[in-house]
Amino acid sequence: MLKSDAFAPGRSAFHESGKTGRILKEYTPANGEWLAGEARYGPGLKNYGKNANTFLQAGFCFVIDPRILCIFSSRGTETLRNVLSLFMTVKQLTCILLVLAGIAGFKPLHKPVRHHPGSPIAAQYPDDRGIEQDPDVLYAEKFNDGMPNIRARYTDVVNSEGMSLDSVDVPAKGCVALKITNQGGKNDGGHLFRMFDPGFDSVLYIRYYVKYPSGSKGYIHHESVWIGGYHPATRYPNPRAGTCALGDQRISIAYEPVGPRDDMDTYLYWGDMRAGARGKCYGNDLINGSPQSKKIPWDQWMCVELMIRLNHPATASNGELQVWQNGTAVGHWGPGFPNGKWLADSWMNDKAGHPFEGFRWRTNEKLNLNYIWIEFYDDTTPEGASHHIKFSNLVIAKRYIGPIKR
Repeated sequence: MLKSDAFAPGRSAFHESGKTGRILKEYTPANGEWLAGEARYGPGLKNYGKNANTFLQAGFCFVIDPRILCIFSSRGTETLRNVLSLFMTVKQLTCILLVLAGIAGFKPLHKPVRHHPGSPIAAQYPDDRGIEQDPDVLYAEKFNDGMPNIRARYTDVVNSEGMSLDSVDVPAKGCVALKITNQGGKNDGGHLFRMFDPGFDSVLYIRYYVKYPSGSKGYIHHESVWIGGYHPATRYPNPRAGTCALGDQRISIAYEPVGPRDDMDTYLYWGDMRAGARGKCYGNDLINGSPQSKKIPWDQWMCVELMIRLNHPATASNGELQVWQNGTAVGHWGPGFPNGKWLADSWMNDKAGHPFEGFRWRTNEKLNLNYIWIEFYDDTTPEGASHHIKFSNLVIAKRYIGPIKR
């Protein structure tokens, strides 16, 4: 008989059942993320928990909402026969539980658990004061210690003479904004690029503020903060626009103005990205006028936040992306959600379509998220004219950050 005890959200319990040598592990999602030591479906799976070497021989999992139960053994083929002999009992138990669940009004888990932001980090730090000290914050750029120090933090700087700091027009009290200005006929903007070594894996959140001046309307090419990775890592941007795949070398993720209708959308380079016109690969867009889509709020500070879950292992398409604008969810894409269809290099969200396949961001485990690129690329400004953009309060963290609390 398999041992168990009371199940509480966010807990994992490890139980040994004595002479039979079977192990029962129970899992629940914690804030939408699987607990460490997670197991997956199917016989013969590895258990990545404690004493993993003793738990490799046989096992299987089945789903009872919201749990995944996994039985493992250390007795090799003999125990595999024992485990399989339990199958009918387990199958019968599953049927009974499903019937009871139906009576109770519950549905079996049939798609991945969605992420819920929970308590935002920023809610604990009014005006972002001290947010850089939070244990879940990995990097913070407040632009508040002068241009020489700011430039020194970045591994590639373009058009530093066009950069200045503004402490008046800012998203919240006490903040400082970086202003990047171009000169038509002389330059096409500028950027700050930072390489992180060794980079970040698993789940990452990035939040920043940006202000698009209405005077730039019609001249925007790429103006946002890009986050991604190169393998091997480089100290400068190398997007390789137009080139498909490169899942072993490149990830680029942005949310920025796209098209002529003031739309905000994703702009993604990833391992399984789709090709557009003439078989070329430029950034894949996923929002495309869906009900949650947002416009550019010209001349207003806008809060952008992205959640990226890298795929593990590199062969799997279990990566995710979620986008918020001013704290409102714009879209969430992962294995099995949402429904829609691909039209060339654009994903069209459609409830009548097929489930999104999930992201295989990379095909190489060594490729992780190892750069940010604060980018102002305006290559159409007429000679003698000038445009600019402003950025402020960039934070990278392990969990949802949220807009500045005022």
